[in-house]
Amino acid sequence: MIFAEKVNARVNIVSSNFSHNYALYGGVFFSQLSGFISCERCILRNNFALYGGVLFSQNEGQAVFKSCLLTNNAAMRASLIYSINSQSNIIIDGGSITQNKMWAQKDTFDLLLFKNKTRSYQLLARNFSLPFIKGLEDNLKEIKAIAAASSLTATGSNGNLGSNFQI
Repeated sequence: MIFAEKVNARVNIVSSNFSHNYALYGGVFFSQLSGFISCERCILRNNFALYGGVLFSQNEGQAVFKSCLLTNNAAMRASLIYSINSQSNIIIDGGSITQNKMWAQKDTFDLLLFKNKTRSYQLLARNFSLPFIKGLEDNLKEIKAIAAASSLTATGSNGNLGSNFQI
């Protein structure tokens, strides 16, 4: 994951691929305190986070995505970009945005709330490392808040995150 913090933090990325990354906040990028991320002619696919499948931005974090392919990214909240406590512009200029998903079905929350701990670990291990799964378990309060905010009424699906995120 790439982190930009404070006014002088500038990250410029050109013609790169980011796939199968995951984090609690921002599957690929995290920007805050006027940090700036520029991503040009990049492919960002199959990334996951609790908040912001590609980018988590807070407190004036800034980002520009120019001529990028953003596809099949997922998050519990905001499949692409989650911006909070900020009036900064986050710009997407050209490119393509396809098949990004919110991963917020009831059965998904049951899995992430570790209601059946053994099953949760077994299924999550198909896509994520053990330290990340442990991090999810350590953040149950956050996951419960997301579930409550989602006002889930449906029974959910089979827990798919997309073609490359099968649970």
